[in-house]
Amino acid sequence: MSTRETRPSPTYFHMPNRMEFSLLIAVCFTVIIGCSVLSSGLIPAGVPGEWVWQKPKTTATAREWLWAIAVIAGYLGAHRLLLSMLMMKNGLPLAILLLFPVAGLVQAGLQRSAPDSYGLAKWPLCTYFEGSSGYFTIAVKEVASLNQFLGDYPTWIKSQDCLHIGTHPPGLIVEARLWLDFWASRPNSARLFLVNLPAEFRDALRNAVPGKSLPINHQAALVSIAMTHWLLCAAVVWPLYFLVRRLDFQPEVAFSVASIWPVVPSSIMFQPASDISFGVLATSAIALSLGGNRQRYYTSFISSICSGLILALGMFLSLVFLPVGLIIAILLLSDNKYAIQKRLGRILATGLGFLSGIMAWAVITKSNPVSIWLANTRNHGRFYVEYPRSYYKWLVADAGEVTFGIGLPASLFIALAIIIYFKKRTEMSPAKIKPMFVTILTLLFLALSGKSLSEVSRLWLPFFPILLSGIALVFEQSNSKLNNSWVIFWMMIQIVWLQQLIQVVYAV
Repeated sequence: MSTRETRPSPTYFHMPNRMEFSLLIAVCFTVIIGCSVLSSGLIPAGVPGEWVWQKPKTTATAREWLWAIAVIAGYLGAHRLLLSMLMMKNGLPLAILLLFPVAGLVQAGLQRSAPDSYGLAKWPLCTYFEGSSGYFTIAVKEVASLNQFLGDYPTWIKSQDCLHIGTHPPGLIVEARLWLDFWASRPNSARLFLVNLPAEFRDALRNAVPGKSLPINHQAALVSIAMTHWLLCAAVVWPLYFLVRRLDFQPEVAFSVASIWPVVPSSIMFQPASDISFGVLATSAIALSLGGNRQRYYTSFISSICSGLILALGMFLSLVFLPVGLIIAILLLSDNKYAIQKRLGRILATGLGFLSGIMAWAVITKSNPVSIWLANTRNHGRFYVEYPRSYYKWLVADAGEVTFGIGLPASLFIALAIIIYFKKRTEMSPAKIKPMFVTILTLLFLALSGKSLSEVSRLWLPFFPILLSGIALVFEQSNSKLNNSWVIFWMMIQIVWLQQLIQVVYAV
């Protein structure tokens, strides 16, 4: 009996061979030219005089280059194996399941290709240094009692800075405090955990404070926080696959899109920043909000409640989930599969889930979430007073940051998806590309409003998976396997190249 099952083939655009070849060449030259221009200094990594990403103080050695070659070859091989598994009978669930650990290994492996102290070493160091984030420092110095701290948070946050701490709800501080308490109650396990870490982790922890050794539970917590963010970042592949499938693309196409996420440059460059962990929540919330073609209304109603609950959890961590909620509202209102009454019902269900989560937060913490968000917003507004930004210069810089951050090959494919849609819009459903379009318009609004200038390759990371969903249209209309492997290869080339040019997590 054959080990393969026949899957229905999607309707292809039948892109001519010459056009396919031109696309492959364009991907190659986009990375080479883009990174060469950045390397030459012809385009700055920011706006000189206001903010630019700095260059690493060290360069990659032969060991790092070997790591880069090994990871690139390893992921291409694993990707090919998983693609083959997709075509086997009952192989699809296993291939999707395995994509998460493969993504985690690839992302950790690419850290090893960075110059010394800018790879895995930065995971505990950037979590520890107050200038890089500060949540861990607050958890150590100011959270003697978590319950009391959370109850006082609405008042306490009003007097905080306009950078990391002052512009965030308490979730990231709670994360740090929980890990500190977890390891404090398990000192022997903490020592065993630290002993079995890669040497790069141990050396970084040892050198975090010259002449002083950090407490065992602090060391274990620093690594645990970084690893939590890493694993959450890698886990985006699952809701991204689910999102593309809900847009009515074939499993092979959805897998091809999800397999790009592990090599999105921002997802690698910004580890272990908290921003890399938000994408899994944002993508899950948006995917659950979409009603599948074969989904019954009551099922979509339950999905909408779950989407709202995830938004509530997100708002405990960052205000970046406000525009995520806006995207969901637009997608629900414009969903022509349902009558307007049912669309409004799903919006109400999403709101019900959100309010339930927020009320639980308010009751458990004995605090007012709305008061916290307003204080966060006011603090964020002070940023542009204390650190003025040239509006038009940063609009250009932000466009460049997003293009490099999501990956030059991926940006090219997103542009191509838009071209294909407008060329064939009378023959295809707009629902397939709507999440990408709505996300692009939302990000344009944020940029034009002047409230999201600079560092968008980090701040907008949660939206990158949604932008990637549009690439499914290109894969559906062409040789997805060839294009997928080629894009992955050049995305990794871009990452390795960027690691030699800029460092983006240490405080500068």
